[in-house]
Amino acid sequence: MSHSYDRLYYHVVFATKYRRRVIDPSVESQVWSILWDTCVRLDLHPFAIGGVDDHIHIAVAIPKTVAVSTAVGQIKNLATREIRAKIPSLSTFSWQGGYSIFSVGYRHLPVVMRYIQRQRAHHSRP
Repeated sequence: MSHSYDRLYYHVVFATKYRRRVIDPSVESQVWSILWDTCVRLDLHPFAIGGVDDHIHIAVAIPKTVAVSTAVGQIKNLATREIRAKIPSLSTFSWQGGYSIFSVGYRHLPVVMRYIQRQRAHHSRP
């Protein structure tokens, strides 16, 4: 076969430094937008971004030519710079060092996307 096709989907989760609750509803749309734009600039394909005050979730396709750890590191690094620059209340913002990542099958991608988009509701349950 002279051509190959790949589509590798992931559910990425990472937290704010010290799990500080700084991504409140007043800034979350800006943070999600920055993360989305960062993924696009890195030639990744985001499907959903969401989270709560102290962590975020991203459903994203990462090409097979990019190491997953490299992609996540670049997302965190570039997004941190933009968050600090564009959101004055988050001028000292940082992410924790680690992350969680899960591979997602194409058929399960819509379920993961709904889960990510409903994070506020999910975490507000008693």
